[in-house]
Amino acid sequence: MLNLNKQNINPTETSSALAVAEYLLSLDAKREYFTLKRMPEKEGWIALPTEGNFRLNKLLHICQILHYAKYEKLLFADNLVAYEHGGVVQNISKSFGNELFHRKKYPNASKLTVEKKGFIRKIFVYFREYNNQELWDFSHDDPSWQQAWEKGRSLAMPQNSHIRSYWKTFYCHIVEEIEENEK
Repeated sequence: MLNLNKQNINPTETSSALAVAEYLLSLDAKREYFTLKRMPEKEGWIALPTEGNFRLNKLLHICQILHYAKYEKLLFADNLVAYEHGGVVQNISKSFGNELFHRKKYPNASKLTVEKKGFIRKIFVYFREYNNQELWDFSHDDPSWQQAWEKGRSLAMPQNSHIRSYWKTFYCHIVEEIEENEK
């Protein structure tokens, strides 16, 4: 795994992926978006995640990228790992079907600032209209995922200065579009 401190990331300025995941789940209390329905089979896929687990991890990945593009700070300190379905936060992925999906209370989400909650809510509202293939494509277009995947499966995705510069340059227009749609 990557050592976040070697990448000049101050974990005290970031949230946890669990807090972000809980907040995203709270936005879909009826589980109409984050479902337990299995993903349809796709050629070459080793494992089929549930649609909810897949979507939650794609939105975590997207939130991380777009938060950096807007604020030049990572949203959460947890590593994203390259899997065949895109970037995944392992502890979120592993606990989705058991614990996270069935929760009614989200104690970690309350640790997020109002500003972060507003940002995450905008991302959720905007990207919930994307189909699963579009979410998959977005995750796979990230050079962080590409670099890790080329080196081998299940490797931590780099978030070094080169990657963050790319995110800032190439994803800022998406943040602008999301904010325009909000008006």
